[in-house]
Amino acid sequence: MPAHSLNGTHDKILVVGGGISGLATAVRLVIRAQERNQPRPNVVVCESNSTWGGVLQTQPLHDGFVELCADMFTTKLPWALQLCEAIGFLDQLIPTNEQRRGALVATRHGAAPIPAGFSLLVPQRWDSIWKSTILSRRAKIRMRLEPWVLKLRRHFRPGSTTDESFQSFAVRHWGQEAYDWLIQPLVSGIFTADPAKLSMDAALTEFADLERQSGSLLRSSKHRTHERSADDSSTAQLQDALAATAGTKSIDSSGVRYGLFLTPRDGMSRWIDAITIWLQNHGVVLESGTTVNRLVGSTNGWSVVRRRGSSSVPITEDFNSVVLATPAYAAAKLLQNLDADLATSLEQIEYASAAIVVSRFHRNQFADNGEQLGFGLVVPTILDSPLIATSFASQKFPGRCASSDLLTRSFFGGALNPDHVEWDDQRLIESSVRELRRWIPFTADPIESHVVRWRRAMPQYHVGHRQRIERIKHFVARHKGLALAGNAYAGVGIPQCIKSGWDAADQVLG
Repeated sequence: MPAHSLNGTHDKILVVGGGISGLATAVRLVIRAQERNQPRPNVVVCESNSTWGGVLQTQPLHDGFVELCADMFTTKLPWALQLCEAIGFLDQLIPTNEQRRGALVATRHGAAPIPAGFSLLVPQRWDSIWKSTILSRRAKIRMRLEPWVLKLRRHFRPGSTTDESFQSFAVRHWGQEAYDWLIQPLVSGIFTADPAKLSMDAALTEFADLERQSGSLLRSSKHRTHERSADDSSTAQLQDALAATAGTKSIDSSGVRYGLFLTPRDGMSRWIDAITIWLQNHGVVLESGTTVNRLVGSTNGWSVVRRRGSSSVPITEDFNSVVLATPAYAAAKLLQNLDADLATSLEQIEYASAAIVVSRFHRNQFADNGEQLGFGLVVPTILDSPLIATSFASQKFPGRCASSDLLTRSFFGGALNPDHVEWDDQRLIESSVRELRRWIPFTADPIESHVVRWRRAMPQYHVGHRQRIERIKHFVARHKGLALAGNAYAGVGIPQCIKSGWDAADQVLG
């Protein structure tokens, strides 16, 4: 089929990938045209799967629903809230259940509550640390002496530009025991990464920057002000607006905001549906079941060959700009004949896989009907368990299942145990029940269980990741009208993915 010519006065922009990054890119393209009072570009978003949203999928249950991947997003970063505001979705967001907040960590003798105020790598409340049964007295003293231990051992690195692994950083600051039993399970439960390879600069930038500024994390946390940046102020205003629609206060009596995590009331898929409807109402063409086969630079921009559904007839069409909002390895495949340097750098970003066992229990199988479970359980790797973590989904948010039931999501695989993803369903289900029972007693097996697998879904931010991304940006800049978006570059969370899409849109619009 001959190539379609470009529509002279309107930019034609193709977004490849219909996950949250690609959809956010399209939203931004429309909004920027409105802000500039310019003609809306002709935007096409194509997705190889039949559904939109990538890993953000919600599966209905007979009396509720369950998220098949991420089940909430943070409001500490503003971009997810801003996207919801842009499409008129703010009133559909709800916060986590205030009465059941908290989490457990597995120990050699059962499960223990994670100390209140412990923020991944910085303890905020020493009274809860001292009372905790997770660590020995010696480990607690070692943590309290962090500034002096670093100074005596000459382990301060203020001003350093050298990247470091999460494991090295955490042990250096807080000691081996605190790392093994508290810090590692918390961070690994988020990133499912190899702690000895996970980059502080790329994955935990805030803490790496704190050390560069002050050396000691403990001292720096005492002197940090509560003043917000411009982005934080924007987030706060959106939180206040959300709280007003919900009829609640956004700030409690201590002045601390409790709406740190939010979720769509009726599930992530409902949010994705709202985004796609908004895009269609604003003239964006959405093509599901469409595969891009070839990408070639042309005099007018880009010549793209794509195939829709089972059609054997390829469509060749010219676009001014192309945004690849795909996994890095998929982008590499499309670019390998165009720019070998860029493709090679993209291929070097490794990915991990995971399996999630979704189970439903009767609450009366657990002590106190499960009221004391909090939001989940994380498992230290030192316990040699195949289980990474279990999330108690129905504890976090209402409407996930009947009030008499408990809905859980148990995670396996990740960078350290990739073979577990290939276990058959029955083995994964039996392992999830057995391992959970090691730390949380309950009397019977689940009412129902099923398994979800996500292969090559989680990019690994290894030491040196930020330098690799700078190289990728350098190579991309050689190609006018090309941009990348997704979770492989500057953050794996939902807000960061949205931000990557917005940045890509701004880039191709100049």
